[in-house]
Amino acid sequence: MSIVLSILLLFQFTNHTRAFSKENALKTVNELRAKGCRCGNTYMPPVKSLQWNNVLEESAMDHAKEMENYHYFSHYGVNGLDIGKRISKYDYPWHFVGENIGEGQTNFQQVFLEWKASETHCKMMMNPKMEDMAVAHFGNYWVQHFGKKIPKGKKRKE
Repeated sequence: MSIVLSILLLFQFTNHTRAFSKENALKTVNELRAKGCRCGNTYMPPVKSLQWNNVLEESAMDHAKEMENYHYFSHYGVNGLDIGKRISKYDYPWHFVGENIGEGQTNFQQVFLEWKASETHCKMMMNPKMEDMAVAHFGNYWVQHFGKKIPKGKKRKE
């Protein structure tokens, strides 16, 4: 009996780990971007692949932790800051930024499919302006951050 239980726990742990890895998340989103898709009534043609960005991962994780710790669900921080103002606190000189959030999904595939089924979230994943991406999961919350850095030698207008 204990061997079966151990195998089941190992299987569940392995599935959960495999369900959310940086590599899997990036691959899943990039496969969607490579094929193109319909977001609501709008066809979104194929666009270039995204790169994983560790700074965006940090900002996404901080927002997921904040939502979990303060028991709220919003694109704004508890201090009222939007995505742009929140990411400006990190070492990511952004030109474009975007965010998808999810609550209650048990694995990345589930939250990805829900984002894909939502027109605005789908369009964010297919946005041709974005070059970088990261996903974070903490407690019941998922945060996906997108960005494109300011070209070297340029400054963002506030």
